Amino acid sequence: MNQTLSKKVLFGVVFLCFLLLVLQISYTDRIASIYKMISYSGTDSSGLFSMAGRRIFRAPKPSGPIQDIYPVGTKRCPKKPSKLKGPSKVDLEPENILSIEEKVRGSTPGGEHYPVCKPRYNVAIIIPYRNREEHLSVLLKNLHPMLRRQQVHYRLFIVNQAGSTTFNRGMLFNVGYNEAIKLFDWDCFIFHDVDLYPENDRNMYTCRNSPKHMSAYIDKFDYNLPYETIFGGAVAVSREQFERVNGFPNQFWGWGGEDDDFGRRIRKEYNITRDSDKIARYMMYKHGQESNNQPNPDRFKYLKVSHFFYEKDGLSNLRYKLLSLEAMLLYTNVTVHLDPLPVYNGTVDELLVQYDYPVTNPKFFYKSDNASDESMYYNFTYDEALSSMYS
Repeated sequence: MNQTLSKKVLFGVVFLCFLLLVLQISYTDRIASIYKMISYSGTDSSGLFSMAGRRIFRAPKPSGPIQDIYPVGTKRCPKKPSKLKGPSKVDLEPENILSIEEKVRGSTPGGEHYPVCKPRYNVAIIIPYRNREEHLSVLLKNLHPMLRRQQVHYRLFIVNQAGSTTFNRGMLFNVGYNEAIKLFDWDCFIFHDVDLYPENDRNMYTCRNSPKHMSAYIDKFDYNLPYETIFGGAVAVSREQFERVNGFPNQFWGWGGEDDDFGRRIRKEYNITRDSDKIARYMMYKHGQESNNQPNPDRFKYLKVSHFFYEKDGLSNLRYKLLSLEAMLLYTNVTVHLDPLPVYNGTVDELLVQYDYPVTNPKFFYKSDNASDESMYYNFTYDEALSSMYS
């Protein structure tokens, strides 16, 4: 009797192991079937890294709903992931991409990761890029492990501006958003600079009912807000929020202005949230000013009148040439050519006169978007407020 019972128990255990193996293979195959691998060697069109001996994958077709990836009955991920560490040391040492690929295993091509549990959030991380190999390597090796501990379904999009034209961060964000939604129905978007690295994995890379300023406290500024209305570096917005404000402006060529304009668009419709200075902490990779990303001399002039063009300038007038869409192992490389998209008639100085703004105002940078009198202005200029970024 006991012998018969033991055989039944043993058979049950073997059958259960077999069932779990079948479910795991099914889960893996479902994810892998989205992609088709091809052999490749040489250099990718973006010039991000030397690719000799690396694998490149065809850009995937649009994925189906998340429920099609997971077997029926898959447990939902917890609201508070159990493997979070809290404050962590950022590894700022640049590393060869091949060694990072060896260390960061488990991603599907394109820098996409599905947790074993059914995710609560589907997050696209958009990173504007050009010729910042060291910064990107540091970001990849720090960000991937952290996002996996957070148990979100995510994908990294590196949006590379081809050529030597002046850099346009805002337009690259719009491009990344536009290309990302073609591949999956993402519900959350993180717009993220390549030289910022989170120090606390409890700073969740997810979206809320209100837009979130994630990189509020940066070592560059001694973990203080440089000014109250700042909304740059790394921010989280939902698809509905981003489309409602028409995305980022396309008119800011060169460094500065686009994040302030985007912040004003957001604050017009929503309240911005921030976590505490213990959680929303970032390190910035120190670097000099790039020759093709010099401060835009007209940025503060554009900011005076840009709110008149929110509906005309952004996602609604976005135009670009897609040169390549490549699914690398740790990221999706989106390489594009950008052209100016003028929405203003006349020069910016003519616009200032047209909309009854003084052409020069030493106290332009104000405390509130509703500032209407001189008492609301800070006692420093917009240039002075931002110059410490690269001092």
